[in-house]
Formats: sequence, structure tokens, C-alpha cells
Amino acid sequence: MSPNKEKLPILDVTDCEEQFKSLRQSANRIQDGLVFLGLEYTNKITGTFGSPQNDSYFRLRDSIFFRLNSVIFHLSLLRAVQRSHLDQLKKSPYNSKESTLLLYDGQDQQIQLFDSIVFHAISLFDYLGNLIDYVCNNKGQMNLKWNG
Repeated sequence: MSPNKEKLPILDVTDCEEQFKSLRQSANRIQDGLVFLGLEYTNKITGTFGSPQNDSYFRLRDSIFFRLNSVIFHLSLLRAVQRSHLDQLKKSPYNSKESTLLLYDGQDQQIQLFDSIVFHAISLFDYLGNLIDYVCNNKGQMNLKWNG
């Protein structure tokens, strides 16, 4: 690192609560948009509320809602676990045995939560792609390819 460059901060998010508020607002806008799209799809494509085509759309939409909420939930849980571990380390910073165990266990817990966040995010994009294909392909069929 050159001496002229400033040292970058460890954390690039200064206000986590504000970022989570923004994330939740974005998720709500996505959900509202998909509800509106479902109403438009029902009105303009199928013309009736109780059709099998609508059921497929609603199943995909609800799966997107589930995955989106799962990502937010796991992010919140990850933050709570991190805060808890930092608080425990601050309470007894000089107890090396306890700190070492906490660091190893805490690392595993945080990696497991991060893995879950990645899984739900990838699944979310997969569902979004399937929903876009379903609405735009004019075939009125859904081809989930998770077994392939």
C-alpha cells in the first residue's frame, strides 16, 4: 500500500439500520409490483381469476416472496449473531479459552448463515427468471429445471 493512500475503513456500511430499512422498503416495492402484475396478468391474459394459468403465476410469485423474505430474515439473523458474539467478546476479552471457542463457533455459525443467504438469493433469481419466462413466453406453461 502506498503511503499517500488513506487506509480504507473495515466496514463500508456506516448505518446498518438505515440500510436494512432501505432493503425492506425495496422488498416491499418488489412484492407490491408482483401483486399488481398478478392482477394485470389475471385481467389481461387469462380474463378470469380462477384459472390454472393464474395458479402457476401465483405459485411462482409466492415462491419469490418466500425467498425474498428468507434472504432478509437470514441477513437479520446474521447481524444478530455477529452483535451477540461481539458483545460476548467485549465482556471477557482476556479469557482466551472462552474467546477462542467463541471465535471458532461464531465463525461456523456466521458461515452457515451466509451460505443460507446465498442459497436463498440464487433461488430467488431462479424463481424470478422462471416467472419472467412464464409471463413472456406465450406458451402458458412453466418449466422448472431444478432436476436438470
